[in-house]
Amino acid sequence: MNTNKVNYIKRIYSPLIGVVESKDVEDLFKECNFNSIVDFLTPYGHSIKPHGRQFTYQDAHGQTITLNDFCLRFINFNCLREQNYTNIEKVALKLLKKYEDVNVIDLLSKINPNDGPNDNIIDDIEENTPWFKEYKNIVNSVVSVSEHESFDHPLASFIFVSTNNKNPLSSFEQLQKAIDSHPIFNTKYVDPNIIKHYILIHDKRQTSDTEVENLKAQMKKLFGLQFDVLTLDFNGEEELSKNEDLSGKASTDFWTESMVTQDYLNLLLHNNFNSDDSSTQILNSPLNKEGLPLFTKVDKNHKYIEKAELIEYGRKISSEDNKRTQAFLSDFIGLTLLPFMERNIHHLNEQVASARRGINRFFNAGRKYFGNSSKQIQKKNIIATIEGLNRYSYQSAEAQMRKLADLSFMLCDYKFAYSVYDNVKKDFNSNDQDKKYYAGTQGMIVLCLLMFNSVKLNIDTIMENSVLNYNKCKTQFYAQKTTFSYNFLLKQLNEYKKVSQAFLRITNDDSNVLSGLFLEQTSYCYLKVKPKMIRKYAFHLILAGHRYSRSGNREHAYRCYFSALKIYKDKNWTLIDDHINFTLGRQAFHLANLDIAVEYFLKLLHGSKQSANQQNAYMKEFLYIYEQYIENKQQSAESENEKNNNIVKLSIPQVDDKSIKVLLFDVVENQREEHLISDNIQQDEEWETLDKIISEENHNHNFNNSFINNQNTCTIGEPIYVVVSLSNPMKIPLELNNIILDCELIPSNDESVQPINSSYKNDNSYLHYQYYSLQQISYMKLAPDSKEKIKIAVIPKIEGTLKIQGIKYLLFNLVRAVHSFERKGKRLNATREQRMNKMYAEDKSLIFTVTPPMPLLDVVSHSKPGSVYAGETSKIILEINNKGNSTLKNLKLAMNHNSLIYIGSPEMINDDLYDIKKSNNILENNEINNKLVEVKVYDILLPLLNDGTRGLESGTTTLIPIWIHYSQIGKISQRFLFNYYSEVNNQSYSRSLKYIINVQVLPSLRINAFTRKSSSKLNEFILGIEIENLLNDASINLQQISINSPMWKMKNISSTLSNNDDYIIEPHQISLIYYKLVQLTENEKIKSENMLPEFYSCQRIENFLLGEKNKDQEHKIILYFNHIQCNNNSLILMENEGLKYFILKSKYIWKMEKLVTQYPYIPKEDLPDLFTLYQTDDVDLLIFWENNSTKIKSHQFIPGINLGIQQSPLQYSMKFKDNPSKSVNMITSKALFSQTAQKKKELLNSLINNKMIRDCSPLRINLKSKNIIYHNFSQSKTCVIPVTLHIKNCSYNKLAYYKVNMTNKKLQSESDHDNIEEFIWIGKISSNGFLKPNEVKVLKFNASISKYGIYNLNKWSIKVKTQQYSPDMTIIKEDIIFDESNIKDTENLYMQNSTNVYNVNVINNPN
Repeated sequence: MNTNKVNYIKRIYSPLIGVVESKDVEDLFKECNFNSIVDFLTPYGHSIKPHGRQFTYQDAHGQTITLNDFCLRFINFNCLREQNYTNIEKVALKLLKKYEDVNVIDLLSKINPNDGPNDNIIDDIEENTPWFKEYKNIVNSVVSVSEHESFDHPLASFIFVSTNNKNPLSSFEQLQKAIDSHPIFNTKYVDPNIIKHYILIHDKRQTSDTEVENLKAQMKKLFGLQFDVLTLDFNGEEELSKNEDLSGKASTDFWTESMVTQDYLNLLLHNNFNSDDSSTQILNSPLNKEGLPLFTKVDKNHKYIEKAELIEYGRKISSEDNKRTQAFLSDFIGLTLLPFMERNIHHLNEQVASARRGINRFFNAGRKYFGNSSKQIQKKNIIATIEGLNRYSYQSAEAQMRKLADLSFMLCDYKFAYSVYDNVKKDFNSNDQDKKYYAGTQGMIVLCLLMFNSVKLNIDTIMENSVLNYNKCKTQFYAQKTTFSYNFLLKQLNEYKKVSQAFLRITNDDSNVLSGLFLEQTSYCYLKVKPKMIRKYAFHLILAGHRYSRSGNREHAYRCYFSALKIYKDKNWTLIDDHINFTLGRQAFHLANLDIAVEYFLKLLHGSKQSANQQNAYMKEFLYIYEQYIENKQQSAESENEKNNNIVKLSIPQVDDKSIKVLLFDVVENQREEHLISDNIQQDEEWETLDKIISEENHNHNFNNSFINNQNTCTIGEPIYVVVSLSNPMKIPLELNNIILDCELIPSNDESVQPINSSYKNDNSYLHYQYYSLQQISYMKLAPDSKEKIKIAVIPKIEGTLKIQGIKYLLFNLVRAVHSFERKGKRLNATREQRMNKMYAEDKSLIFTVTPPMPLLDVVSHSKPGSVYAGETSKIILEINNKGNSTLKNLKLAMNHNSLIYIGSPEMINDDLYDIKKSNNILENNEINNKLVEVKVYDILLPLLNDGTRGLESGTTTLIPIWIHYSQIGKISQRFLFNYYSEVNNQSYSRSLKYIINVQVLPSLRINAFTRKSSSKLNEFILGIEIENLLNDASINLQQISINSPMWKMKNISSTLSNNDDYIIEPHQISLIYYKLVQLTENEKIKSENMLPEFYSCQRIENFLLGEKNKDQEHKIILYFNHIQCNNNSLILMENEGLKYFILKSKYIWKMEKLVTQYPYIPKEDLPDLFTLYQTDDVDLLIFWENNSTKIKSHQFIPGINLGIQQSPLQYSMKFKDNPSKSVNMITSKALFSQTAQKKKELLNSLINNKMIRDCSPLRINLKSKNIIYHNFSQSKTCVIPVTLHIKNCSYNKLAYYKVNMTNKKLQSESDHDNIEEFIWIGKISSNGFLKPNEVKVLKFNASISKYGIYNLNKWSIKVKTQQYSPDMTIIKEDIIFDESNIKDTENLYMQNSTNVYNVNVINNPN
């Protein structure tokens, strides 16, 4: 059985112990801050474990039952009475007041509807609603003597007297008489035959053990076994001061929860509630002259705290006191209470059984012969009828059966209790005056069924009957208590739908506060059903908020409505939205939160489905609240700007942003629209980036102004008219005042340019500002559901950028409002995401450039392709025209990031990119700038003018060739931003033009290049190139394969394709070609004094980490271009500047993308200053091919092949190589931009221990031996095979210590099925030493073979340690011995093992 639900039920339905105490006992426990000894005992009764003996009893059938623990409830006999439950609502109000500052609860995101039945499914709701949890605990803790059940009838009494009492015996007798004469026993439905247990409290501080023993002897004679002594030393404070072992001492929080609950229980007593409670003052707020409720200031920092939570209880209770109390209660249960309950069960079972048998036999015969009925006999057992409800004597068969069932339920015998409840309910069901008894038995039947997991019956119907009958009896309290237990058990079964129904059943119109509590819990239950019932959750949350509002709990009402608003948001259910927003606005207003109130009332001002009267009421209330809001803001404002800055955004009137028209001059409405300014190319992030690049370039040249390209232009002093369409969606008229445009004019240069006077200066309808004048419409009235157009003007007075942002106006001459124009730009379709979603560029149609006369650039492209294949390079001719009225100068061009475009000069109009020459020079060299430099802005050469400068006069044209290489597949929008300037009045003004070339790039080749180490030589690699033709209807012809590298060259392999036809790849075919990569010889290299790229980067990174500025230092490298012809003797050489540009730009793009990914902690703008374009061992691959159908030559560039040992960029650093912690302290002591010390650590770690740079050993090993060996095993049983091991240190700056061990263990690459024989190494099988950078050593070993077969001799392991190498360093003999303790200044330890197979075939040769 689920222990969770058993413990919960046992605590609520446990035996009740009545307690009486003498005055000296009360005073004794008041020293511990308890009101009485009941407060001290209550938490102990929650769980009592057996102490020395088990809790056993015999059930009604004679079977022995063992209980693991037991629960008791305690109550002062003075509080034992029939409770008046009218105050229970005020308890709930007090709890809600306590938690009124709780934050909004979002259980929707916390609760998982897939939770199983055994997880903590109660805390997820009740822990987030502590007010309900406490209310439920209070209801379950209420003790109320009732006639219809015996759970709250005492089974025993504790009579406490202390040793401080002068006459304990007399006190015991007086207290006993008080129990016997208690009024509850006069009601005749409470059994007076209860246990009377006499307990003497031994205060060890005041009374000696000898005196107690004498008293104990006297009391034992009088009271026998019903007497006990509870010894308490009250030594807890001394234990705390001595810091003794407190494991057995109860925490002071042990009593806090029960004391808080007891405080609330005391409120249920009459006259304990003050009629002037502050919580009732908010039920009826006073009204002002407008009929709206007033509000008071609310202290938001105030938090309600219970007095009981501030008191420290039981501080004097020692650990020994705690143990003695537990032992006392355990002994009482095992020796007294359980035997007493057992006797009662057996006695009642026999008595009820015999009585029922007698009644059935006698009365069935009596009714037949004498006309008597069971109802008449039953009346003899009824002691009273109050408000139409019977009360049975405790001696009646009905009451005895009920008590028998209750006792069995207390002892967890749920099946027997169910059988008794089920029998007795039939008697109660026959009489309407017994419906309270009937309701009680029905509720207990449901709990019994759930406790022994028998839910075959319709328990929901049974529970509904119980609640309905409780409600008919006006005893809703018992309906609540039973429902809480019922719901708890249902939650254990994950039956949250039934839980919600149960909460709804106890909701009624009599109590708004309780209904609010239960409706809120109902809503949360709908989040736990499968699937979640979100709308029902929100609906019942609104009902709960409504009930909270009616009960005056505005904070909780606001919380519920706010949570529900999240569910209905964006569903366009206007009536629900209006109700929620109106309620939230009102609640916020009464809570003195005017900002939030205005925010919600603004949401009501729209074209809703509400009636005209309702909309009018909303408007009046909004205007009143807004007036209060403005007054409050002005009182708290510190400056005039703050007072006038109360502008809100309204949804009325509606503005049709799409239909806005801008006119350069005043026109009548029916005039043709040719003069309207049309939308230009829309602005997006890419255009903005290009604009920024151009602006920076112009700033570097000290141009006076720089304007954004292709904006609408206007001149100074001319009005710009804006036509705006306004509509009123509401059913009431709207009044607008003081309508003006919301504009912003950014001057080009405030210092050098003065404002120009406007000819409209004396017009009264214009408002004049520093940089522009605005036309104002003083008054306008919009009828309900009407639409009108207004025309309003702005006049710029100064050169600059004019932005028309929206309109400003006053609503009803009170609310200052603004509407911002929101216009969508061009639909974006460049990427897949943009095509999948409706994404738009930013609109620039309402941005104007105010300039003097300027030149006008026009560009026309010729030979522009519609579609190309990836790898192709197109030549396009740009026709540059000047259609303006002044000379165009200094034409510049900025293009997309990562664009592969080469701009030629007019002299290159007939040049070809792929210049094929007859040449045998297969190895070219070229010294290039190895820094990561990108040219962002290109100068375009214009014709010479008469004054010797270059420019393009008005009405003239020039032609410029450009080459565009297409490397990416898809629709490519190649953007060109042309920028130029002219001089007016000795001032330079710039202007821009945007131009786009859209090309569809189709797939052509799929190329996969890979390398592996050569098995024959140390510094040699095999390059494999897999090429797949993706064209559908054309074959390709490989023209040439080239590599460019500072260190490596490429050679043919003898098995390479030899026939020219072998280089032709048909559609959807794959060709695989292999080459060798070998290092350049010293004769092939050109001597150079250039610094190694790795060393150059290391120096600059060191300075960067230390916060030192790097000098502007050039770095060059000699790049070797190695070519292999495929089908003729012609070569495509790298002499063409355009082809060289494409290669270096492609390398730059790839390098930057790699560095950004590899070093995310380094700012992107700093990467070019720290790293180089090429490293020493870099290899780039170029494949030139021709489309046999179109005869168009193309090339593919594959970068990123590095044949060196991968190492940290700080491999040459002498400052950061040894101690990482010391390095961190070094850089954190310097100022590195604005980064924190943690960021600096991450930066250094990314450079030293980068996960993307696999740190590996610098040694390369190659094993060699004869492949076939003949040996006569008849003459010599052992064949010795000499083996050489070639080891090379491939590092440029590391000294490597090594230790080689030869082994014959099986490799992972050898499968179990490989027929490879075993062998042994003889002689020297290990060797250690060191290798300087680029040094090679050859080690010799011998393998011994005992029989012929195939042997894999490539079996070795090597341990390597590296150290920074210096040419002047000395190596002593001790360093050569590979011992980890002897190695100093080491960086890394590496382990290498052989992986490849080197097979030797040993053949038996008898001859």
